[in-house]
Amino acid sequence: MGTHSTVSVVVGGKYVVRQYGHWDGHTSGVGEGVRQFCAANLSTIAARTSFAIKASKVVSLADIPEETDDDGFASHGIYEPEHPEWVLDHIADSGKEPLLFHNGDEEYNYTVDLDRELLILQTDIGNLEWSLDALPAKLPDVTETSRQAAALCAILVIRKQEVTT
Repeated sequence: MGTHSTVSVVVGGKYVVRQYGHWDGHTSGVGEGVRQFCAANLSTIAARTSFAIKASKVVSLADIPEETDDDGFASHGIYEPEHPEWVLDHIADSGKEPLLFHNGDEEYNYTVDLDRELLILQTDIGNLEWSLDALPAKLPDVTETSRQAAALCAILVIRKQEVTT
């Protein structure tokens, strides 16, 4: 079973890109690719401005007809869903190609928010944010075990409140 994710870019208060990924969406997979891209390509205001201009020129795939392969799978032939972080490299290289737009409701959702100059990780246990100027050397591990521990803590807090009231 894959660990689903999205990689998004926000410019001018709206999502201009949101790419779905089916595999390795955890922080040591897709998350590491996003972190590395941001550290290498978005560490200065000039670089972020250039990337924002390119990202705002992206065309949504919703406006382009899909092609169906021999197995009946629909595709636009742009990105491998196993590597959604590649969308960032693609924007940096051209910024004119169409991209998939996804709803962003997966296990791991990475957003490069160029307005607020943040890398944001959204999961079902909460959000983490880092300044693009001060990214960590490694994103924290947010695994199923972490999710279960957070859920257990929430249950214990609720039960404690029930006992004390």
